[in-house]
Amino acid sequence: MGPQAVERWFEPELSNAAAVRMFVRDSTAAMDLNHAAVLLMASELASNAIVHARTPFCVRIDVTPTDLRVEVHDGSPDRPLLRPPDVSAPDGRGLRIVRALASAWGVDPVPEGKRVWFEAPRALG
Repeated sequence: MGPQAVERWFEPELSNAAAVRMFVRDSTAAMDLNHAAVLLMASELASNAIVHARTPFCVRIDVTPTDLRVEVHDGSPDRPLLRPPDVSAPDGRGLRIVRALASAWGVDPVPEGKRVWFEAPRALG
């Protein structure tokens, strides 16, 4: 299988974190990877776009024979912050979760905002 990509736009509504999980789940269902981790990381990046960027955002899934890359493009140029852990705070753990679970992750500025992404390995059959 050669490289493949799918993408979908979402409005910045809290309910769309679940819609992003479903989109990623449906788009990766036949792949051999850690789906729970991928869905959690995608949901965290989408939640950041919804809560902090407050702009429509695009979720792009790129697939190669060895890797899966999920990108969330939003309209805010503000970089997400990797905050110090605070066990009493109800939020602020999303990027730490992504950092812990992804094989790679990052933030790229783009002319219309930013792209936050992570990569996860696919099992080689």
